[in-house]
Amino acid sequence: MIDTDQDRFIYDYETVRRGGLIFAAVAFVVGMLVIFSGRFRCGRKKKLGALTDEM
Repeated sequence: MIDTDQDRFIYDYETVRRGGLIFAAVAFVVGMLVIFSGRFRCGRKKKLGALTDEM
């Protein structure tokens, strides 16, 4: 029979919180690097230099 007074799982909320903050900080830094790297040009207008030179 299971003893209801004793919890089977003990959660360490401080470690979970610290791990979540570290993950959020790393994800934020990686996101900033992707945004400011200039390698990915999704959604930006392409240069129309060839069209303007012919006019």
